[in-house]
Amino acid sequence: MSDPSAKPAPSLKKKNPLLKFTLQGQAAKLEEMAIEQKPLLGSFCLTGQGTVLCAPPNAGKTLITLAMLIEAIEAGRIAGSDVFYVDADDTTQGVADKVRVLDEYGVHVVAEGYQGFKARLLTPAIEEMIQDGAAHGKLIILDTFKKFTQPMSKSETSGFTEVIRRFVLAGGSLLSLAHTNKHTDANGKNVFAGVSDIIDDLDCAYVIDVQDGRDGNRIAQLTNKKRRGNVPDKLAYAYSPDPGLSYVERLTSVHETDGYDGGADDVLDYKTPDHEILQSLALTIHHGGESGKMEIVRSVAAQDKVSKRRVLKLLERYVGEDPEKHYWRYVVRARGIHVFELIRPIDALIELLSSPQGAG
Repeated sequence: MSDPSAKPAPSLKKKNPLLKFTLQGQAAKLEEMAIEQKPLLGSFCLTGQGTVLCAPPNAGKTLITLAMLIEAIEAGRIAGSDVFYVDADDTTQGVADKVRVLDEYGVHVVAEGYQGFKARLLTPAIEEMIQDGAAHGKLIILDTFKKFTQPMSKSETSGFTEVIRRFVLAGGSLLSLAHTNKHTDANGKNVFAGVSDIIDDLDCAYVIDVQDGRDGNRIAQLTNKKRRGNVPDKLAYAYSPDPGLSYVERLTSVHETDGYDGGADDVLDYKTPDHEILQSLALTIHHGGESGKMEIVRSVAAQDKVSKRRVLKLLERYVGEDPEKHYWRYVVRARGIHVFELIRPIDALIELLSSPQGAG
């Protein structure tokens, strides 16, 4: 009679197939890979997450995203060299505008049809980043989602979001811009266009509804539809839809608001005279070295407590080669970045700008 307490012979003991997947003893490695979930772009996109921002065409989703990206880089939340903006839904001029702005911050722009890039190459590139450890600390912005998979296909979408999930687990962050349906819901609100897996499989989702604000501004209301982490239920941004503005001017018009456009631009001190702003511009250019346009505008606007749009207009009004009309000129540096240099000595220019007549 066999002994029931006896252990089975080694040859009969089967190995548990789940053991090859265990994370036992790898806490330190996981902690090293993990990224703290904290605000990255505004308060709607967190580090270490996959986020989708949905809106109808021309609602400002790209504009808001890039304005918040610039703010994040200027605030030191991410380095421009760690950002990849994948522009797969744009005109040649649109691509050029974005490259011109983002070059100043060292952001990598990848665009459909340029440098051999095609949308179908994105997934294998992300896979390679995951395998090589290059995903950690990187931010990828996809513009737009439908260019990289078929949003109405459950199988295709599931495969793509699975790659995004592994990219995030490898320490990356991703924001995808997407479209809403042509038809709104029963409350007249925009609805995400695509299978539910897209929102289900990502960490955070917002839908944008647009309305007109005061003084001709447009208000983009972001409403949260899915969250993991501390993000607001709603937030709003205002921007100018004026078709006569340059892309940089439109970017500088973006600001967070209370939804009635009583936000940043409305409370700035417009009593500051032009010649004082021009003096600040001259000093910033003189001391700024390789500072680009957006950095100069941000610095002077913060210093003089005026809007960035107003500073930008003055900066561009007096750029040129004629010493009788202009105060500074464009100079092209490495990577085609445009910086400014003064036409006259700083002391002479400050003396000229010491009165309102000097700004004529």
